Amino acid sequence: MEEMSRDNKISKIENLLDILLLHLIKKYAERRTTRSWEGTIKNVVDMIRRPNKRRKTGGYYLSKNDLQKAIEDSWNIAMRKASFDGGYDEVELTGNIDKAKIKNDALKLVLQG
Repeated sequence: MEEMSRDNKISKIENLLDILLLHLIKKYAERRTTRSWEGTIKNVVDMIRRPNKRRKTGGYYLSKNDLQKAIEDSWNIAMRKASFDGGYDEVELTGNIDKAKIKNDALKLVLQG
């Protein structure tokens, strides 16, 4: 049962990383932001941090390295969603953003809140 709960939390975190990356990609691709996007980014970061923290034993379900891998795994999903939402094709979108910076920013946000 404990393992299932752990897997559910990790799955939830991974799904939320998709959303975080989507909004960061849109922010950088369009070189602008809105209060709504910023609010969503902050809320999603909080929603990632909460289930990642182990309450009883301390520590985190996903370490920094695990989060980096999860961000990498979420990248293609977020790019597809961002290209659909923004009316870009993925190749065009890729040319408008700095992939490494966005991934690094996502990791920093999650680790620092």
